Amino acid sequence: SGSEWNVIPGEASLGGTVRFFDPNQEQYIVDTIRRIVEHTAEAYGATATLEYVKKVPPTINDPKSSELAERVVIDTLGKDKLSKMRKVMPGEDFAWYLQDKPGCFAFIGIQNPDVEATYDHHNNRFNMDDTVLSAASAVYAEYAIAWLQENKF
Repeated sequence: SGSEWNVIPGEASLGGTVRFFDPNQEQYIVDTIRRIVEHTAEAYGATATLEYVKKVPPTINDPKSSELAERVVIDTLGKDKLSKMRKVMPGEDFAWYLQDKPGCFAFIGIQNPDVEATYDHHNNRFNMDDTVLSAASAVYAEYAIAWLQENKF
């Protein structure tokens, strides 16, 4: 909204992201944000409009695919290598695949202080412990084999 400290700009823009677990709540969330934006601006004698662009839907794992992934991790790497996460809200285009076919989105642990791999994704200091790639590849390959065995055509 401008670039000079002593000039009041005539316009401003604000960007953000909207994430949610339940796709049925999307319209309610958008309507609520629109109402807050418009009424807040009105309270200050201004006008505002919300431009909502849907990028990706929620990433919702198929329960059967998730169960298979858990079994494969345990069988391939051992039970101590499986860590169940709380729900997260990735802005992930893989969600489009999950709307068409059953599957699951999973994370592979790549944190290792010994190689300075301690920062989150999208951090400018992000680094990964690439020694985990062979184990991750084994899990993905074993998942594919197990899925094909359980879903013979």
